[in-house]
Amino acid sequence: MRTQTQIIAHHHRGAGFYHTGGTYTDFFVRTDSGWRIDRRVLHTSWTTGEPGVVTGA
Repeated sequence: MRTQTQIIAHHHRGAGFYHTGGTYTDFFVRTDSGWRIDRRVLHTSWTTGEPGVVTGA
């Protein structure tokens, strides 16, 4: 099974910011405990701001 979720993420550190938008594609497997995410892939559509906010640079 596969699903897609659109996301917008806002990252802030001090006065700096980094925003990104995209889509998560999640692949599921059924286990004895129910459905679980087996793999998640992020497809980034856009970014704005300072990447160092999330990389620590």
